[in-house]
Amino acid sequence: MSTPGWYPDPGGKPGQYRYWDGAAWSDRTSAQPSGPPEPGRQGSRRWIGVLVGVVALVVVLVVIGVLVIRYLTADGPIADPVPSSTVSAWDDSRPTATPTPSATPTPSRSPSPSGTPTGGSVPCPEGDPYTVAAHPSDGRVYGGRLSFPRISSYGEPRPKGGLTWFFDVGSQSQTTEPGWESWFGVGEVAVGPRFESPREAAASSMQCAINDGWFSQFFDRKDLRDEKITVDGRTGWILVAEVRVDKPGLSVEGDVVTILIIDDGRDDRLSGYVSMVPIGDKPRNQLSADTFGNLRVG
Repeated sequence: MSTPGWYPDPGGKPGQYRYWDGAAWSDRTSAQPSGPPEPGRQGSRRWIGVLVGVVALVVVLVVIGVLVIRYLTADGPIADPVPSSTVSAWDDSRPTATPTPSATPTPSRSPSPSGTPTGGSVPCPEGDPYTVAAHPSDGRVYGGRLSFPRISSYGEPRPKGGLTWFFDVGSQSQTTEPGWESWFGVGEVAVGPRFESPREAAASSMQCAINDGWFSQFFDRKDLRDEKITVDGRTGWILVAEVRVDKPGLSVEGDVVTILIIDDGRDDRLSGYVSMVPIGDKPRNQLSADTFGNLRVG
């Protein structure tokens, strides 16, 4: 049968006709056939189903896209302070005219009876950690003119928003427990007031690191190392301190904060390295020592 037209229902319904279009039977029958039938409800339902499927797919793709963007732009589970010239640090400065790098470490500041650190706050210069220069893709993390080997157990390299006084930052982070993280970062600081030399910049950077974004319940700081150093042929200053917090529910006392500032030969910039690992966490403290030992300048 090839001629289109109405024919007695092949299904056997008495007095009913079904339309043959030359290739297939219509999905509807008629008792009074006249002309080709209108599209049946089954076809409409089919197209509605396809449309619903397409819309659902688009929604899923949009949700996935938003999640991917949030992941790529996130700095980890711990929220960093937004870069701003108003970010302040604890004022824990002390006289530096007679440094004693080899002396037994002592707390640079004592907590008040209420547990709140004494002293005021100092402003930190405004940088831009997200202004990133072009660097090699060779398995190392770059920032300023410093780099360290990429750490396989930490997250993807990215800028560290909390280093508000730095520029050109590359870092890797890892959550150690809810509300706490460990990270390593490199970048550069602008030469200026309180950042005239590697030593001044290291001291000021430590103060800037002890801010409300990272150590909101800061309790005490104990310097472990404060001395001149040479890294990869360049002179600089290293400052290592235990920064303790009084935070209920936290399994560690705080972080071992390492700050290195290097004179890389430029007049307007100094390169810097910052790391934070939990106090008493032997594997991560060893990782910190290994990463520091593999720093390169240039």
